[in-house]
Amino acid sequence: MAQTASGGAPSGRRIKAPRFALAVPAWAWFVFFFAIPVLWIAYYSFGYKPSPFQVIATDRLSFDNYTDALDPTFFRVFTGTLRISLLGTALCLLIAFPFAYWLATRVSSRWKGLLLGLCIVPFWTNFLVRTIGWFILLTAEGPLYDALHSLGTRDSTIDFRNW
Repeated sequence: MAQTASGGAPSGRRIKAPRFALAVPAWAWFVFFFAIPVLWIAYYSFGYKPSPFQVIATDRLSFDNYTDALDPTFFRVFTGTLRISLLGTALCLLIAFPFAYWLATRVSSRWKGLLLGLCIVPFWTNFLVRTIGWFILLTAEGPLYDALHSLGTRDSTIDFRNW
């Protein structure tokens, strides 16, 4: 006879839930954080701006924004953006997917971590540059300290290195 993790006999009772019930939280997340914002943006795209400093009004919906997109200036920018995105997608399909497949199936587990790490390291550059920028701003010789000192809010240095 099978036993449960607590050592007793199984009770034989299970909650009878439909199989899709496990997907409900994921669908709720998708609807709340993706579908509703996209529909909201689509709705506002039919609106208009009464003046440059006012929010978008939706009391009179029209396709005017979409006809403006066909203007030669906007259309040239749109086609350039579309061309770059298609090129990026093609490069991902031609380079990244075969590399990922090779890394997942052909590389020994000893080297997978190193090769995956080498792929991820370039994405840390943004974080590193921002960290160095904050360090420059917050040092005792930085512009933030000078501004606080000239306002009279600081009379001693802030040493962030000891934190």
